[in-house]
Amino acid sequence: MTTASWRATLEAANVIALVLDRDYRLVERTSAAAETLQLEAAHHGLLVDELEAAGLLYRGFTRDVRALDAARGSFQREATLESGLGVLVRLGYARDGHDDFDGIIASFVDISELLERNAVLVAALKEVEDYKLALDRSSIVSMTDPRGRITHANDRFCETSGYSRAELIGKDHRIVNSGYHPPAFFKRLWETINAGEVWKGELRNRTKDGRHYWVDTTIVPFVDDDGRPQRHVAIRTDITDRVRAREELEQSEKQFRRLFENAPVGIAIETTEERVVAVNPALARLLGRDFKSLSGCELTDFAVGDAESARVKHEHIKRALLEGTRQSYTYGCRMQRADASVVTARVTTWVNPPVNGGDVYLIHMFQDISRELEAAEQLKAQATLAQLGRMAAVVAHEVKNPLAGIGGALHIIRDRLDEGAFERVIIDEIRDRLGGLNSLVDGLVKFARPVNLERGRVALLPLLERAARTVGEERLGQGHVEFRPRTTSDGELGCELVGDSRLLEQLVEHLLRNAGRAVQPGGGVVELEARCSGAVCTVRVTDTGPGLDDETRAHIFDPFFTIKNQGIGLGLAQSRRIARAHGGELDVESTSSEGTTMLVTLPRDSRAGAGRGGT
Repeated sequence: MTTASWRATLEAANVIALVLDRDYRLVERTSAAAETLQLEAAHHGLLVDELEAAGLLYRGFTRDVRALDAARGSFQREATLESGLGVLVRLGYARDGHDDFDGIIASFVDISELLERNAVLVAALKEVEDYKLALDRSSIVSMTDPRGRITHANDRFCETSGYSRAELIGKDHRIVNSGYHPPAFFKRLWETINAGEVWKGELRNRTKDGRHYWVDTTIVPFVDDDGRPQRHVAIRTDITDRVRAREELEQSEKQFRRLFENAPVGIAIETTEERVVAVNPALARLLGRDFKSLSGCELTDFAVGDAESARVKHEHIKRALLEGTRQSYTYGCRMQRADASVVTARVTTWVNPPVNGGDVYLIHMFQDISRELEAAEQLKAQATLAQLGRMAAVVAHEVKNPLAGIGGALHIIRDRLDEGAFERVIIDEIRDRLGGLNSLVDGLVKFARPVNLERGRVALLPLLERAARTVGEERLGQGHVEFRPRTTSDGELGCELVGDSRLLEQLVEHLLRNAGRAVQPGGGVVELEARCSGAVCTVRVTDTGPGLDDETRAHIFDPFFTIKNQGIGLGLAQSRRIARAHGGELDVESTSSEGTTMLVTLPRDSRAGAGRGGT
């Protein structure tokens, strides 16, 4: 075949090709070669090393041609032209019709697109290998066939389970089944992956030597075009330490919950917005309320007395704790139960610091000290009453009888004196002093007796009006005193309660007398209000007098404490005994120079809190 014949054949195939003679000179080129390699007619006759040096052929072309000549065979390789084009180079001999050597044919096939795809594929395979390496280093990986038999197990699987790869391949995952999960658990797992869906969950497995370990597992099914799983890849992370920490935390929470629920003292957990989020049974019992009524409430809702003052105090305590000026705060608090009775608690409050950026809570611990206080008060009262009893006996025998004799003798002497005699005035003054002394003795004897109630239904408005009328007729000082009684009620029962009408009227009269004297000498107004709401009735007696200082307020209910020029200081002590005998309380609200309010709190039915007034 002649050179021209070779060219015609190659031109017809649109091949990039060159024909070299025996001396490695360019003797022919195809049009495609001329365009791609930029070879011109002037390049004919040049040696291949000259063409290579001119940058028209890839580097190493001359070496490849000579290697072909030495091997007397064919040659093929990938190369990159100076233009950057990737080609597949094929070198072979051109022979004539007599099978004699006629030259060398070099053909170039454009494989740049193939090379690019191959580069992408290589990069993708490298990325997959990197992912696989990272996965193998960090996770426990296994592959199974559609029936669940293990076809691949990485080193982490072998290390964690204690089985060799040979022991795992061909087995299913029952080899590491710990028996912890029920059959229904695995049934749902298989239903999920057989449906072509990813399954995620936690599994407890068992090692070859019988130890348990937990894995966070993701099983990915690889499906065919029909959606049927062909294999499964399971990726696991050992979370044994995390599960143990979680179990320990759950156990701690259970222990805390048991302590919380079985604590003998009341506990309330409150947000910084002063909303109760949890209470224990002891606090519910202490307040006589159910959990539902306590959840979301404010603790100050149950404080006895002025609600606003309770909120201010609560806010002050909260601020001191949150600012760190106090680690804890302990104070006394009187709280109202659902049945209207009053309980006194020792409250200790502290701040529970936030965990991992969580919320801040206030913890309140309530200890019922009502009996403790009552016992102390009873001991004090018993001691006082015992002393009074002894004194009253002495007074009744040693003083009152002589007083009667003296009074009788003075009456006889007065009658014997002339009508206008000056001595009569002196005798009348002595008789008045004897009468006052006799009243004091009667008061002592009366205070020494226990308070016994004669219960009946009591309408408060008529009682207040009678007491106001009685005291209003007395001269309490130079100025006029106006008493303004009124009542309000939230319910259909009206402002009524069950109690001893005589003793309650006596209590109110004494409070009115004190209030009337407080507004002297100029006189003034005394507000008298009774209010019944739910199971509780309150009576407030408010004056506009000078008020009470802290020292006076602290002792005003002590027996024999008085700030008046006359009397022995038993009136308020006796009034409080009457209130407590009804299951209620008598308190004072006063600040210096701002007047005084005496507050009586009574249950509608005094039988609910009976038993405190026997001393």
